[in-house]
Amino acid sequence: MELIGDWISRDNWYLLVISPWLVGILFYAINQLRLLSARAREDSLRIHQLAQQYNKLKVQSDEFRRLSTVDPLTQCFNRFGVHQIITSLETTETQSRLPGYSLIMIDIDYFKRINDRRGHDAGDRVLQLVSEIIQTRIRKTDYLGRWGGEEFIVILPNTNKEFSLALSEKLRLIIYDTLFEPDNPLSVSASFGVAEKLPNEDFAMTFKRVDNALYAAKNQGRNCCVMAKT
Repeated sequence: MELIGDWISRDNWYLLVISPWLVGILFYAINQLRLLSARAREDSLRIHQLAQQYNKLKVQSDEFRRLSTVDPLTQCFNRFGVHQIITSLETTETQSRLPGYSLIMIDIDYFKRINDRRGHDAGDRVLQLVSEIIQTRIRKTDYLGRWGGEEFIVILPNTNKEFSLALSEKLRLIIYDTLFEPDNPLSVSASFGVAEKLPNEDFAMTFKRVDNALYAAKNQGRNCCVMAKT
């Protein structure tokens, strides 16, 4: 037998041998890239979903935190919220040496009589309207809280007792002149105690003085404002 033609060169022979391997490696690499790309898209989608879930949980957490400090009936701060505000103010006062704050305690006169004669629904509406009257007339820097029952507290940062007493008298007159329960008219009055935080005095001490002032206002016949003793 005689072979006719040129022999395949060594280089071409090697190329012929490794070409299938090169093609296989290329297809493998392309497939891996496709898988990695798909996985990257899945991971990106998962990260986006987790971010959305985190934001949703954060919104819910912020709302729960807000609700934990708010009185559901009057929408002003509850006692826990008041204590948080006081803690923040006293921390700021310590760090910056700014003036302290004043407190106004408010008690709706003869509130039990309103509940007994008109029912608790009417009592709730009175609480809501009193809260609205106060909230819409204090400054944006002031805080209104429901201390419990028919008692409210106003916190006035960087405010002296003279301003606080004048504001109390204004609120007292507005409450007294307001017609509650228009379909079955009801007159409401409130007693006020006022105190300015003294140097080196904590909230408990200031609160005791303003509470005593409120008690004095009720003993003086109610529907009046009394300044706390220093």
